[in-house]
Amino acid sequence: MARRGRERGRSGRRPAGDEALLAAFDDPGDGMFTPLERAVVTVALDARRLGHASAIPAALLADATAGMPPSRLPGEDPRWLLPVLHELCHGARTRIPGGSRALVEERAGAGLPVIGYHPAAILVEHAGRRRRCVVPAQPFWDAAARHARSLDDLLGLAGAARDRGRIRIAVALYQRVADAGAPGGTAALRELGGLRERIGDHHGAARAYQRAVDVGDRSALAGLARALAAAGDDAGAARAYQQAIDAGDTDQVGWLALLRERTGDHHGAEQLARQAGDAGHRGVWAALARLREQAGDRQDAERFAGEARSLRLWRDLARGRIRAGDHQGAERIARQALAAGAVFVLRDVARRLERADDVQASLRLYRLAVDAGHRTMLAELGQARHRAGDAAEAALAHRQATTAATTTDTTDTTEAATTDAADAALWRESRAREQEGDHDGAARLARRLADAGDHGMLRELARARERAGDRRQAERLARHAADAGDTTALRELALTRERAGDHAGAVRVYRRAADAGDTGAWGGVARMYERAGDPQAAARVYRRLADAGDAALLRDVAWARERAGDPDGAAWAYRQLASTGDTDLLRRLGRAREQVRDLDRAAWAYEQVADAGDPTALHDLARVRRQAGDPPGMRRAYLRAVDAGDTGALRLLTDALGADAGPLLRYGLEPDGQVSPPWW
Repeated sequence: MARRGRERGRSGRRPAGDEALLAAFDDPGDGMFTPLERAVVTVALDARRLGHASAIPAALLADATAGMPPSRLPGEDPRWLLPVLHELCHGARTRIPGGSRALVEERAGAGLPVIGYHPAAILVEHAGRRRRCVVPAQPFWDAAARHARSLDDLLGLAGAARDRGRIRIAVALYQRVADAGAPGGTAALRELGGLRERIGDHHGAARAYQRAVDVGDRSALAGLARALAAAGDDAGAARAYQQAIDAGDTDQVGWLALLRERTGDHHGAEQLARQAGDAGHRGVWAALARLREQAGDRQDAERFAGEARSLRLWRDLARGRIRAGDHQGAERIARQALAAGAVFVLRDVARRLERADDVQASLRLYRLAVDAGHRTMLAELGQARHRAGDAAEAALAHRQATTAATTTDTTDTTEAATTDAADAALWRESRAREQEGDHDGAARLARRLADAGDHGMLRELARARERAGDRRQAERLARHAADAGDTTALRELALTRERAGDHAGAVRVYRRAADAGDTGAWGGVARMYERAGDPQAAARVYRRLADAGDAALLRDVAWARERAGDPDGAAWAYRQLASTGDTDLLRRLGRAREQVRDLDRAAWAYEQVADAGDPTALHDLARVRRQAGDPPGMRRAYLRAVDAGDTGALRLLTDALGADAGPLLRYGLEPDGQVSPPWW
């Protein structure tokens, strides 16, 4: 049996010491950490969550913290960090028995100097949710550029800046790695090239890719070719594409073919397309076919479509022919598609020809498909004949379609059911004893079944004893089932007594179920307290459930408070539920409120999901803000998603900005979320 009470949140898996550390760090009024100590740890947490995987140098912590509001620093003494780090790593005030230290030193070796610091894993996990939508201020990035421990750490931080739309910062960090000349430099140069392509700096992209090629990175040739082509250097692009192909990158054959086509070398383009097709890249033929179609060369377009064997291309070309009144051309393309087995293209063309009043062409195509063995087209042919007024031929086609359907091979999927004969005998014997009045004998047999893992008979006997008024025996049987791991019988008894108005008896049985490990039964206890007019006792039970991280019960509580018209109580349950990591119900609440146009409540629900560490809800929030006629709110939601590293949200943010998106696309964002001023 699945026990709802065993659904635990994150808090149920943490050591008590780590929970105490997290609570102390989260509460500025706790007094365990000074504001300066909290600031240093926050810098370490941001560095770790944004990609600095190795030990974080003290210099990075010092410079980044010093860039925060000056009131946090104790005067001008440059050695202010030493006592702070000592307290965080070794001090008595910030030590929690059984818990991790907020920072942990890493030394180069036994007896050697400290090389950096690691934040506590519990704090890193927490910051990953609570600070997920936070981009640190510029001093953090400056300190990281100067003091990151390794080039890999710089690459990680640069990737985080890139994913958050902070292009200027990402370019600076990648440039620092590239200029170091280490093995990671070629990866940084490729990233630089990609970023400059993205913002439209094609000349800068070409320079970065060329540097990578010059140090032996042949994989950068494709990017170099793209950048040169975008910058208008067709000859240079063609050379780079050819070099990439010669280096084994056959994917570039197609791009070179399209470049040849664009520059008027149609023969060269066709040769390259054939080469790409032989290597399995038929999409080149499709692209060339569309270019020839646009140029008015329909014959080559159809010929290339045959090479591409693309259903969408055949369909689009045929539709274009029909719109242009070239029904013969459309029929010819449909025949070509049918020869390749694409009967769906033929059906689409036939239907459109019929709508264009070319019934005979439509019927010819259906008959062609049937003659080619596609018997499923018989029904289509019959319907077309009927619409054309040919009742006799329509009836014949329908009869043929019915015959084809009834002669289709079928497979008998009947599954034989099996029953364990011994267990079945015990069930029959236990029921017989119960009916004869031998309740003890029936119970003994039911316990034998339970020992074998089958608790159903104990539940059945418990229900029978309850109906007969033997409540003590009913509870005893239900407890036996609970001892065997199944508290369902206790839950059923409690619910029966609750419905009968025996609240005291229901509470007693719910408590027995909870004591047997079914924490979900506490929900019944809380419900009984509410019905008895004791909301404070009910609230104590609910708080206990929240502390235990019982997600299933909190979902019940949230819906119950909603139904009772208690939005504040529901909000408390939703927030507690989100703290366990279970945000599904909140998201469903948002969608339900959205459907009835309760947009404020929907926005609140999506905000809660996002605040719990799930930034995907920010897309929902943006949608609600748009529906509410709040464009600034929509843009703020998308910006928060960008700050969380959601690269797709950046495109949506630019769409939301509309005509004002140009500077964002060219220059990216500053740490505070404002569009960067021109920097390249």
